[in-house]
Amino acid sequence: MNIFIIILTVLGLVVLGAAINQFVFLRKQNESSGDFPVIPEKIPVISQKEREILEIYLKEWQVIIETQMHFNDLILRFRSITLTTFVTLIGAVVAISNLKVISKESIPPLFLLISFLWIASFIIDFRYYDRLLLGSVKQAMKYDNSKYFRMLGLFGMTSGISNQVKPLTSKWLLILYYAVPMVGLCLVYLLL
Repeated sequence: MNIFIIILTVLGLVVLGAAINQFVFLRKQNESSGDFPVIPEKIPVISQKEREILEIYLKEWQVIIETQMHFNDLILRFRSITLTTFVTLIGAVVAISNLKVISKESIPPLFLLISFLWIASFIIDFRYYDRLLLGSVKQAMKYDNSKYFRMLGLFGMTSGISNQVKPLTSKWLLILYYAVPMVGLCLVYLLL
């Protein structure tokens, strides 16, 4: 039983250590606020050909923004389902242990299994879903960073948001999102 306490504590400390490491890394980053594009006072005259090309770019940009919204929705659903499942499983183990349906020796492996499921969810979220969203953000940045589009006062939303919430900040918050419940799991286990 002591080995399971050690394993759960080490797992919790690893996740907490990753969160602290990310926080320290963020503190060292120079986060500039960036500038937001402005609508020009005088709208430049463009040719019909340029207008047609702009319409094509606008359609692509709309698809990119819709994709970002889709990935955000997907991530929020994934996190809400995994958190609900995580809390439910912990509650079930606590309830079962209080009813004395299972022996005290069966509890540590159940908490270990819950820990592995939570860590697997973190890995899927951090290494897959988060990267999908960041990929769509990078795709939209090509429009935001274009001197031509800036001259016309077009686009800029993705850059504006990214300047307020840096990708490293979102990664740190993601790690914290998974670290806090893991520490909570360890505390619940120690209180049983």
